[in-house]
Amino acid sequence: MNPQQTRRIFEALHRANARYLVVGGIAVIAHGFVRLTKDIDIELQLTPENVNRGMGALSAIGYRPLIPVDPRDFGNEALRSQWAVEKNMIVFQMLDFDDTRTRIDIFIREPFDFDREYERALWDDLEGVPVPVVALDQLRAMKLHSGRPQDLIDLHTLDEMNDA
Repeated sequence: MNPQQTRRIFEALHRANARYLVVGGIAVIAHGFVRLTKDIDIELQLTPENVNRGMGALSAIGYRPLIPVDPRDFGNEALRSQWAVEKNMIVFQMLDFDDTRTRIDIFIREPFDFDREYERALWDDLEGVPVPVVALDQLRAMKLHSGRPQDLIDLHTLDEMNDA
């Protein structure tokens, strides 16, 4: 991942007043477990206005979908549901094709009550840019639900850190 590009992503979302939560590896890092991550996992609040703000901000800094669709298509709830059913899609991936080091994965369904979790967010500071990170208990629940090997390692490490 490119740190300058990461900051640019969060700055663009912040300036657009997009409501989102960081939910993946960067969230694990924000909660105290330093590890490598290849992408930025985001839960974007899935209201039409917010999706338009978020997609507009990301498009403005050069991010494009990895699938051949218009980024505005992400705002179409019926289309997102179709992607989930027909393509088993969990995240909508975006990439800056001029600098491919930092991919963005945006969940196509809200796995929790977004407003509630946004209110509970840990606010991290990335060189002056406020970044909302999902609360630890919700992050743990997401990792447990996923069951992927890296998520289980993260869960185990987060548990050990909290027991110490």
